[in-house]
Amino acid sequence: YFADIMATCVDLAGAKYPKKYKGNDIVPCEGYSLVPNFSGNPTGRGMTFWEHEVNIAVRDGKWKLNILHREFDPIDLSKVELYDMEKDPVELNNLAAQYPEKVDSMMAAWQKWGEKVHVFPLSTDGYGHRSDSYKRHINGNFDDNLGGWAQNTKDGAVEYSINTEKPITGAKSAQVEIKATGEKPADSSLRWNFPTEKPMTATIGFTYRTDTPNSVWFRLEQNGKPEIKPFNQKIDLVPGTNTVSFDGVQLEKARYQLVFYFGKSLPGSITIDDVILDLK
Repeated sequence: YFADIMATCVDLAGAKYPKKYKGNDIVPCEGYSLVPNFSGNPTGRGMTFWEHEVNIAVRDGKWKLNILHREFDPIDLSKVELYDMEKDPVELNNLAAQYPEKVDSMMAAWQKWGEKVHVFPLSTDGYGHRSDSYKRHINGNFDDNLGGWAQNTKDGAVEYSINTEKPITGAKSAQVEIKATGEKPADSSLRWNFPTEKPMTATIGFTYRTDTPNSVWFRLEQNGKPEIKPFNQKIDLVPGTNTVSFDGVQLEKARYQLVFYFGKSLPGSITIDDVILDLK
């Protein structure tokens, strides 16, 4: 079981799983060390629980309870399957109707476990749709490096990296090294994709540092419809550290991308930080 890997590593290392890190409470380790199994001994784990995209299972000795959902299915926790794994290891004979009390007790145990490990709220949304909630909170300070930012360049004309030696603010900034000027702005880009589920108003902006005059196209455009640009402006960058911001950008319900286009920028270095994407 994946949950057991950490517990086993901690056990083998003779380490102690922390309760706090930098003042923050750490979620307790859920797994059991598999070290006893190496000598043919049981782990003493008792019931085992799991959940992934509302595919639920509980194992209690010979009994296994399943609830299966496909992507985007309505959630229905009454679709329970119960199997005797000793007599039916390939799960052909659903015994849920014959053992309702067993189903209820196993579901109650799963519910308690789910609340403890923060399974709720359940969602069968696809990965891309579920990640949208994360995408609304832009990685504008680059604390997660370039995580979430899609990068594009033509013929290696632009290199993207993280500047930790001389960031603008915090511990990290995005570093853009322009080796050659392209034929069009879209030849090289740094993009953040996000959805709007209703008409919204956006505030966008960023802080930059450059040693020489340069420029970058800064846009909000619809995914798959780049001709629809609620915001589209060439930003002239002046030497030093500066901040630009823009309020009141109107967005309809759609999927968008906030984009830096470097394809027509001049050779040189540009440091970017504190990118703002505020939706209301």
